[in-house]
Parts: sequence; structure tokens; C-alpha cells
Amino acid sequence: MSIILTLASMHTLAATSTNIQVNAIIKKGCLFQESPLGLNFGTHASTSRENTITANIANSQDTWKIECTPDVPVTITFGNGKNLNTSTQNRQLKNVNSEHYIDYTLYRNSNLTQQIGTSSSNNSLVLKSTVQSHLLNFQIFGLVDLSKGAINKMPGQYKDDVLITIAW
Repeated sequence: MSIILTLASMHTLAATSTNIQVNAIIKKGCLFQESPLGLNFGTHASTSRENTITANIANSQDTWKIECTPDVPVTITFGNGKNLNTSTQNRQLKNVNSEHYIDYTLYRNSNLTQQIGTSSSNNSLVLKSTVQSHLLNFQIFGLVDLSKGAINKMPGQYKDDVLITIAW
């Protein structure tokens, strides 16, 4: 009687394991969502001599929205507009069909005592978001004085665009 031994070759797989790190970095930041709403001084007669025409807009859910990481200091800088009078440093609304202008001024407060100027020393707001409110709360007020300049203003629509920049 013979004994036949069959040797089966056994394949063993070698194995090893390790961990990999998974991570992410979230930086502080702000989100600016543009909205079509802006300062609107309304409609007035070409001969109007009103000296206090005001308009205002708030950073709210209904207007534009600047929302930031909680507890982040933010600087909001207002540009000079497209029609700055370089000799007087006044922002100006320009008649869309002609070279006629109306001066206007921006303010930080409703009693129009804190002007948002056109130089780097006075054209910004410094705010801080909170844990309770990521939305930066502020308003911008505008003033047009039609008693200045020509007695009979050129009829038509007057416009300007002011760039708002946020930095954190």
C-alpha cells in the first residue's frame, strides 16, 4: 500500500494596514451678495431748490447682504463713484444723456453728521460680526442738495456707481 501525499501549495497573502489623516482648513471669511437695491433720491422738478433730499439703505435680508464668520473684524470701504469731482472731492450723479452733474454725499448715520468721505482716512466702516448675528448691521444714508448749482437742472436720469469693498 502506498501512501500518496499530496502537498497542496498554500498561498498566504501578506497584509498590513495604516491610517491616513483626513483634514480640512476653514478660513475666516465674508460673503457679499449684490442686490439691485441702492440709494434712490426720487423724482424732482428741474427747478427744485430742495436742500435736503435724503435716501437710505440698510444691509439686511431685504437689501444686500454682507455675512461674515462670527467674531471677525471687517472693514467696509466705499469708493468715490464713477463721477468724482476731483477739484471739490464731491461724489456726483451724472445725467445719463449729457455732461450735467448733481453732487451727493454719503453718511454713516441718520442725522447726517458722520460723512463717508472720498479719502482713505474717512471712507470706511469697521464692524465685527457676532455669534448671534453673522450679518453685519449698518445703514448708508445719502443727501442731495438741489439748492446748489444751476437753477434749472438738465432733465433726465442721474446715476452713479459706488464700489463697496469688504476686507477681513
